[in-house]
Amino acid sequence: MFLQKGFSSYCFGDQFKTVILSNTDEENMCDVMFMCYGGMVPMIIQASYELLIEQEITSKIIVPSQIFPFYLD
Repeated sequence: MFLQKGFSSYCFGDQFKTVILSNTDEENMCDVMFMCYGGMVPMIIQASYELLIEQEITSKIIVPSQIFPFYLD
């Protein structure tokens, strides 16, 4: 997965992985959170990067590999 400079990634899950991309150093804090999958991911990464550079808005992007059923454990 292509990441802009300044993004970090975290992956969790066993059978179906979920990736969290972040452009903030604070683990539990961000100004906005996106959730997307597939072909939308590069567009959301670009939007998140532009928000950070132009407006200083931090964000996290949740990218699940399975979208149904979605379990909130």
